[in-house]
Amino acid sequence: MATWAIGDVHGCFRTLEALVERIGLDPRRDRLWMVGDLVNRGPGSLEVLRWARTLDAEMGDRFQVVLGNHDLHLIARHLGAASKRSRDTLKKVLKAADAAELIDWLRRRPFVHFERIAGRDYVLVHAGLRPGWSREDVTRAARRLERKLRVRKRRACWVAGTTSRWRRSPALGCSTGKAGPKTTAVRSRKRPQGSVPGSTWRRGAVRIIRRSSVTGPPSVCICDPT
Repeated sequence: MATWAIGDVHGCFRTLEALVERIGLDPRRDRLWMVGDLVNRGPGSLEVLRWARTLDAEMGDRFQVVLGNHDLHLIARHLGAASKRSRDTLKKVLKAADAAELIDWLRRRPFVHFERIAGRDYVLVHAGLRPGWSREDVTRAARRLERKLRVRKRRACWVAGTTSRWRRSPALGCSTGKAGPKTTAVRSRKRPQGSVPGSTWRRGAVRIIRRSSVTGPPSVCICDPT
């Protein structure tokens, strides 16, 4: 069983298909983590969402998606809480017959995911965590926003509209926007084979999987091949 993390697909469905084929993903055994920003910029956001929803049903808990700012922007546009931006490529999704079902599925994804794999603790998050926050701090804040995003339309509009602008994430307590380079940081004793070029690996008890530093979406790293 291998655990794969793919970040920032941005609607590049054909590239995603090629990448999944290249790594030899086995949906019956492997784990697959999507590090946010499934949609926008590329031409295949609708296809990416349909693919992800199908894989979620097939793989269950071995498939995890955390929300990114572009995912929240799509939710905000669907709810009427955000306007179209010049570089948006979300029209196909918003006009699709199954748009409501796909966006409802997206609204139910978490902001952060914790999992223990082979005796090691991993954190999956799109943009980072505020230094000094404990797991309990992050979980409490993220779950509070997730409840608002999923339950009430008025609160969901506020959550999606605010966090999609990436000025400050109330869920994770970290400045965003121009808060630093995109990185895939997995804290480990050594860099495993197949890791993403330019990624950051440090010693420590917690391995933080974030967005990738590799130019051109999507990118992939092996978190914990077993």
